Amino acid sequence: MAELVTDTMLDILEAIVRAGSGLPTLSRNETLDQGLEAIGEHRSGWLNMVDGDVNVDNELLGGGGSYDLVQEARFELLVRARSESDGRSALAGLISAIADQIDYANDDGNEDGLAVQGCVADITRLQRDNLASDGIPFVKGAILTVRLQMTSDRPF
Repeated sequence: MAELVTDTMLDILEAIVRAGSGLPTLSRNETLDQGLEAIGEHRSGWLNMVDGDVNVDNELLGGGGSYDLVQEARFELLVRARSESDGRSALAGLISAIADQIDYANDDGNEDGLAVQGCVADITRLQRDNLASDGIPFVKGAILTVRLQMTSDRPF
């Protein structure tokens, strides 16, 4: 069965973030309703990775049909906290742990990482306001956007 190179890179990113310490169990492509339900069950945190879109950045000149691809992934985070400051602190810890795992994924010495596959991951955005979780008592949310850059012989 054929697999898209972008899906392979998303799977690697998922596995590396899933292995991070101090993070809630990682879900993939769940809905915010599922996250709010999980938080409602008195879990302290919820983490979900959403597969984003793929863009062809450009076709490499003289590359014999090679394409620079940009795959986006989003990490949705929800925490239950007693106060606004506790929520911000909890989110900061989760965001730092995810960033550490992305650094590990980019490490050339990590044989199971992205770098050995010719892929680089960068955090491109942190969104903490105008979220569906805004206004829910004792719940704080954030979305961390990650860009995966790779080269492929196909535009996907």
